[in-house]
Amino acid sequence: FGQNSTIQNGSTLTISSTGFVGLNAPFYAAGSTLKYNTGNTYGRSLEWSNTTGRGYPSNVQISNNTIVNIGAFSGTGTARQCAGSLTIDAGCTFSMNENGELMTAAVSVLGNVNVNGTLTLSGLAGGDIKIGGNYTFAPFGAVNNNSRAVFFNGVTGDQMITRTGGGTVDFDYLILDKAADNLKMSLNTNGRIISYASNTGLRVLQLLRGDFDMNGGIFTMQGVNPNSMNVLVENTTHKIFTSNGTGAFMITGSLSGQIKFNVIPQNNGKLLFENNIVVSTEVGVDFGAGAITTINANLRIDQNGFVDINSPNYGTASTLIYNNSPAGYKRNKEWNTDVPGINRTGYPHNVIVQNSTPLQLNSTDFPAAPALGCSGNFTIN
Repeated sequence: FGQNSTIQNGSTLTISSTGFVGLNAPFYAAGSTLKYNTGNTYGRSLEWSNTTGRGYPSNVQISNNTIVNIGAFSGTGTARQCAGSLTIDAGCTFSMNENGELMTAAVSVLGNVNVNGTLTLSGLAGGDIKIGGNYTFAPFGAVNNNSRAVFFNGVTGDQMITRTGGGTVDFDYLILDKAADNLKMSLNTNGRIISYASNTGLRVLQLLRGDFDMNGGIFTMQGVNPNSMNVLVENTTHKIFTSNGTGAFMITGSLSGQIKFNVIPQNNGKLLFENNIVVSTEVGVDFGAGAITTINANLRIDQNGFVDINSPNYGTASTLIYNNSPAGYKRNKEWNTDVPGINRTGYPHNVIVQNSTPLQLNSTDFPAAPALGCSGNFTIN
């Protein structure tokens, strides 16, 4: 392309079968598109080789059953970025994980990521994706997370997670790092983290900056091993809330009797489950030391669920619900005092016992404090 070639706004550079860019990449104006249309596996080259100036694309589109290998030509350790959106058409793949060329640096998309085909993250550390706009999946769009993170780091404005037509978007690690506004799920879209981690050093949900709006949806954390669902909260109080209807934050997993969900603070971070969020658990939960987690709506303990080590705080409109089934439940750290205190840790507002649950308030396994109390109603269904 010589020294001064520019793909202008509204124009497209299309790389078709046998095509490539050599020696000199073009400049890309805002609103231009780099389109991969080869119909086979294509190794990214000079056409996308910088994060500024020549070889720095605006929008990128993958079409015609093309697989783009972003780590090609010794590029696995070099971070890539586009100034606009990344669109993966049906039948196409954007791959950070091609054999022998697995990325160890992140790909940043300052605009939207639209997945109509397949997005494959790297199988090696560092090969994450960072998104400044919305994250949208077509009904059959797919992602291979490969134990890598999806960052949401848009500067301003809500960032949307969407499954068109409704459904679930899966993550292995989700990191929220927004200077302003919220990460928000679209209506009828749910989110899920499936974790195979096994130590508290791996934080699969990280709330560094910004809040999470569930928008009436369901967000599931599903863990396989002990300490597999760890939530990092940093710097301030982060809200998980819903701007519409009721949101469900579900903590699930196999192997009962083990703590799998931990809230971990850093630099005075705290977690607030706001009004109209139902937090339910089927596994062991540690809400973190130092009164860092507050329940403002419902905490529901389902079969095999329990709270141990550290209690949550309860807001004045909250309800603790025992929903364990006829198998019964031995009260634990979710309710362990009759003293409100400043933070109300372990001191619930309303308490409901339901679903034919025999609730044992004092047991040899978990002896009660000198007294138990609640500030609202105690209802036995």
